Amino acid sequence: SAYTSAPSIADWMPFHREGVQTNRDAFCVDVDPGRLERRLEAFVGSRLEEGDVPGASGHFDPDRARKALALASATNVGGIGALLAPIAYRPLDRRTFVAHPSVCHRPRPDLLAAMARSELALVTTRKDRGALPFRHLAVTDVVPDNSLLSARSSCRARAFPTHDPVGRPYLGPALLARLLDLLGAAPPPRAVVAYLAAFVGAPSYQRAFDEVLRVDFPRVPLPSSRADFERVARAGESLVRAWTTPVDLARGPEVHPRGRTLV
Repeated sequence: SAYTSAPSIADWMPFHREGVQTNRDAFCVDVDPGRLERRLEAFVGSRLEEGDVPGASGHFDPDRARKALALASATNVGGIGALLAPIAYRPLDRRTFVAHPSVCHRPRPDLLAAMARSELALVTTRKDRGALPFRHLAVTDVVPDNSLLSARSSCRARAFPTHDPVGRPYLGPALLARLLDLLGAAPPPRAVVAYLAAFVGAPSYQRAFDEVLRVDFPRVPLPSSRADFERVARAGESLVRAWTTPVDLARGPEVHPRGRTLV
């Protein structure tokens, strides 16, 4: 009953969107931005080998996509490079994707706009039909792929940015009013993400509420006081730093000054 009476994360942060869905990752996503840009330029110029061009489908026409991408690149300062954006592709695996609907099935333009104005986004899921324990939490400073947390179609990653597409710090109005009463001031957006991450990422929370976490967004209780909020947010900040610390996967994990690895 304590869990079900707590506000949903969607009450805490009402602006949220599912992550990017390209439907053709091998073409639209790359670890090397330069290589992706060259591939798209070759596609526009009809210089790609036939086997390297995605096949036609109900929502993709190569000829129409080529013309639309050519027009978009011609009307943007920076050409095709201006259509590229970073993406949190898999845990600790940042790549680049082409954020244009001519080739990317769902580039999530409103989420891209929100992330351009946000410091961070909490990423979790709404449902999961899998058998493995709930572990669905990430924090990112770029738009996430919808398979960031799971490859199952029933378990799509959903981002909760700190700001909405026009740049307003985003807390639900009802929650904000209650937090103002409890804390005396609006909490910093990063601290809100850290507070929520501390709960959703806590093993005791995941074990206790595994069953209900599979059927709806996580629920996180309000703090009992300003000191309580700050204590929990400090704990969550360690998760925020771990998720957002750059990692060179070719070189190996970063090492904490005290000798603990971050990965």
